Amino acid sequence: MVRFIWYNLQLVMQMVNFMDVKSDELKQRRETLGLSREELARELKTTYTTVYRWEIGNREIPPYLELALETIERRQKESRKK
Repeated sequence: MVRFIWYNLQLVMQMVNFMDVKSDELKQRRETLGLSREELARELKTTYTTVYRWEIGNREIPPYLELALETIERRQKESRKK
């Protein structure tokens, strides 16, 4: 049982590492979305300073950010269709 849990934990960690967003990539995606740092911070329910620190590499980017960015992208596409 412990071996099974350990194996699944390793798989989850690999998935999270695969989805890591890098600082320069975050800035590029934000700009592609047409969002300012302030607007992205508002979307993510965080602060301008946090987004700035992620982009310059002063603060570790949380693994869930990839999913949040995908959600923002999807919302933008859906709103354009209307």
